[in-house]
Amino acid sequence: MKNLFTGLTTLFFLVSSPLYAQRENQNWFFGNNAALSFAGSTPAPLTGSSMVTYEAAASVSDPTGTTLFYTNSDKVWNRNHQLMTNGQGIGGQETATQGAVIVRHPGNASHYFLFAVDGCDNQLLGGLKYSLIDMTQQGGLGSVVSKANQLSTVSLTEKLTAVRHANGTDTWIIVHGWQTNAFFSYLLSATGISSTPVVTNIGSIHSGGGGALGNANAVGYMKASPDGSKLALAQRDGRFELFSFNTATGQLSNNVALIQDYRSYGVEFSPDGSRLYGTTLDGNSIYQFNLLAGSASAIVASATRVGGTTNPINYAGALQLGPDGKIYLAVYNSSTLGIINAPNALGSACAYSNAGPSLGGKLSQLGLPNFPNAFVSIVSAANSSVALNQQAELYPNPAQFQTTLVLPDAMIRQNVTVTLTDALGKKVVDYTLRASQNDKKALTIPVSGLAKGLYTVRISGTMGVVMKQLVVE
Repeated sequence: MKNLFTGLTTLFFLVSSPLYAQRENQNWFFGNNAALSFAGSTPAPLTGSSMVTYEAAASVSDPTGTTLFYTNSDKVWNRNHQLMTNGQGIGGQETATQGAVIVRHPGNASHYFLFAVDGCDNQLLGGLKYSLIDMTQQGGLGSVVSKANQLSTVSLTEKLTAVRHANGTDTWIIVHGWQTNAFFSYLLSATGISSTPVVTNIGSIHSGGGGALGNANAVGYMKASPDGSKLALAQRDGRFELFSFNTATGQLSNNVALIQDYRSYGVEFSPDGSRLYGTTLDGNSIYQFNLLAGSASAIVASATRVGGTTNPINYAGALQLGPDGKIYLAVYNSSTLGIINAPNALGSACAYSNAGPSLGGKLSQLGLPNFPNAFVSIVSAANSSVALNQQAELYPNPAQFQTTLVLPDAMIRQNVTVTLTDALGKKVVDYTLRASQNDKKALTIPVSGLAKGLYTVRISGTMGVVMKQLVVE
């Protein structure tokens, strides 16, 4: 399909106006009044948070990076750290692993859906609920205008995530049933949330486990890769599991049962999707799985302990990919987070450290904010992910006819490979720019021959890798 790059070497200079990326995940609220801002070159603590939560946490900012609201799945606070109007009793529980997730309404930019699930402490009876928040209310502080609507009465685990649809606009809301191996994918579109899910029966049955109520296998995170093609989860007293996810149909396939260790909990993918990380609570460990190892058995065999907390009482909790391309670890009852500095790197080269960002005297618990994969920047580099991230850009995005790719400075006059893959993982463009061709900052990519939907643009060279999402309209 190289013909799509007719005129690829037609080069463009950068325009003088700034190019903005979405910053919905710029501000994190979690734990015991803990909060971080990713507005600067390094994460910095924020003050004023009114939220105390053991696990469940979700927060959202507007596209410019201004905090809108945050939640523990039971209450909602506005950007002034006050309870939002009608923001109590939204249907979840703060001890649920992923008690809440926030998704902007595809048909109304001022409305947000807040989805919530119940926890083991309430015997998982609450099912899946959603509330609607209107940010035009209360002078821009927002109001919960429709609360705790029952979407499903099926008993569910504490897993709840959101994955961008292949069309680049809609979102899949994904939960896992209790005492079953069923995944339920609900489609959120411009017309609202579908009441009938796509059901996939695959993988292990989630049941039993320890804990006071014998239901601890409902505990543990479920996350999608940045491009949405993979889904991973942890059962607290069971295994980590890996699946393929079809962002067009909402179905899962290709189950890989990974290792079992002492109380599996957090999961997260590297920015380029090549590595999967998992934490064990009482094991205080972080494991890496090499998703490029080859066969399923090779991926299983690739499990490597790459770090962990140093004090046995500081459990290794949630993992969350940050806007800066690094992965952060919730360290129980700690005033700092752990950090994986180079998550795309193999083995110990991923550079885990317990000396992550300070929380300004506040304490982390087990959870970190639960973000849709659409809020995650899928950018990375082997050497300097932050620098490449800041300089690489696609515009316009969404695009109809062509898009301009702005290359990082470090990739100029280098051999660079550019590939585009669709939402199903199929490569539709594969092109190499030789160093002799690549002497300016930007190049044009024709997209008029591509089907509408979400694509991953991967730019790789000797200085690293950058991955971007492109929506073709």
